[in-house]
Amino acid sequence: EQELRRLIVNFVANVRIATQRAALRSVQSAFAGVPDLAIAAPASGTDALPLRRPAARRTRTADELASVRAQLATLIRDQPGQSTAELARAVGIPGGKLRLQLRQLAEEGVIRIEERVNSGLRRHIYLAAEPLPGHRAEPSMATGAAA
Repeated sequence: EQELRRLIVNFVANVRIATQRAALRSVQSAFAGVPDLAIAAPASGTDALPLRRPAARRTRTADELASVRAQLATLIRDQPGQSTAELARAVGIPGGKLRLQLRQLAEEGVIRIEERVNSGLRRHIYLAAEPLPGHRAEPSMATGAAA
């Protein structure tokens, strides 16, 4: 039984390698006449396809992060109740990277985070923070209030 399993695993691995090589040859022949798009062939005798390098990670500066937080605060003030995904699309940053900035805004008292459950799915929505007692709320252009 173990021998049969070993043979099946080897067979599947060989089929996968043959399929990858055939696909690579097909793509190489399709782009053979285009020098900028030519794909390097794997070294002879290797079974593996060329590995794709991971994209370089971009680290944002403190000024860029402050700008993102200002954009988020404005978006949330002007259109309260947006989700992380909606804010991520508006700002152009993945939601996972945006959550830290949103949490910082909440800790600073700029926004509030509320959890909503809809059809069993939990999601966060973001709202402008309530003004502190004794502070006048800034009039919003969206409501048409005059200064």
